[in-house]
Amino acid sequence: ARAQQLLSFFSLSVRMETLEEVELCFPQFLNASCKKPKHSHFEVILSYIILSSITVLTITLNLIVIISISHFK
Repeated sequence: ARAQQLLSFFSLSVRMETLEEVELCFPQFLNASCKKPKHSHFEVILSYIILSSITVLTITLNLIVIISISHFK
């Protein structure tokens, strides 16, 4: 029973690896299901910088609002 469980787990993991390696693409859906091309390193870094800056700005402004409300209360 234990050997059968290990064998079924192994076959499941092999099937999952095979599914991950296969590029699933259905042209009848106007290629909406195809994997998108990877972005350049510059675009990724720029996106992270912009999103991080927006996050820091939001946190800072929220803290300013919290401090001003608690100060004038």
